[in-house]
Amino acid sequence: MVSSVWANHRSAHGYPPTTTSRRIASAILTGKEKNNSQGAVFFYSPLIMPKEGDKNLSRYDIKGGLETVDGVRRNGKPVKNYAPGWAVPERRVLTPDIPECTFKFYEE
Repeated sequence: MVSSVWANHRSAHGYPPTTTSRRIASAILTGKEKNNSQGAVFFYSPLIMPKEGDKNLSRYDIKGGLETVDGVRRNGKPVKNYAPGWAVPERRVLTPDIPECTFKFYEE
């Protein structure tokens, strides 16, 4: 379900929910759809985080430092991305059916 929301509402974060995103959230909360985030409440996408060598990083939370994630590339070459400061390994929720470069999930 998360990949469905992301594919259809890629720029939805920071904006009011759409009818579709409300329907998907409702289906997950009522058990009609599988919650493939295993109940995580925080997530980020390494693909859209700033990358090593980027400038003007002051508007981003990059306090988690640089990380290497399989599938994160620039110009066809692997590149490190920044992680947000709240993304600590102890709170990570592993989601084997979701590629790590697409989303990384964390519990509260």
